[in-house]
Amino acid sequence: MDISRFKNIRTLNDIKLEKARLRYDMLLAENSLHENLESVQRIFTIGGLITRISNAAKFGQDVYHRIAGVFSWFRRNKAAEKEEDSSEA
Repeated sequence: MDISRFKNIRTLNDIKLEKARLRYDMLLAENSLHENLESVQRIFTIGGLITRISNAAKFGQDVYHRIAGVFSWFRRNKAAEKEEDSSEA
């Protein structure tokens, strides 16, 4: 909190203005806190959890299929090399 603002208070009007500024600052802080709480609540809703779980499952399946594709590519290449070696001999 900025204390230097309070050093310049001289009249009753200055006090009223500072009081209004403090109320405004409190309202801004309260609105920010409210928005943060709402965002946290949205994270933990049932729909949000189901969406994140399904996205994670899709990602896992995609990774699995890509790894399986790489392994099958290696197996095909090794099988092709063995056929070439056996046909040459």
